[in-house]
Amino acid sequence: MKHFIPLAAILCLLAGCQSSSKHKEATVAQLVSELQSQDAKVRLSACNELGTRKGIDALNAVENLQTVADNDADPKVRKAASDAVAKIQGNELD
Repeated sequence: MKHFIPLAAILCLLAGCQSSSKHKEATVAQLVSELQSQDAKVRLSACNELGTRKGIDALNAVENLQTVADNDADPKVRKAASDAVAKIQGNELD
């Protein structure tokens, strides 16, 4: 039996999407701890993933994200943290 891998899946693997699938399994607490990483890419990824989360755990991450939005050395991380706060607070209404 032949197995076909969709082109999108192959492109995703080549582009490094496997790291974001790892984040899908991470808890909010794990993602919040990644906000302290030395690596800006890790902090950026954690902010982006936290912005997709809902519920009380996500709301509990807002203070940490706001600290990152106000103080991170990397402007991309600051923007991602700010966006995540807005998304989480917007999800509060859902």
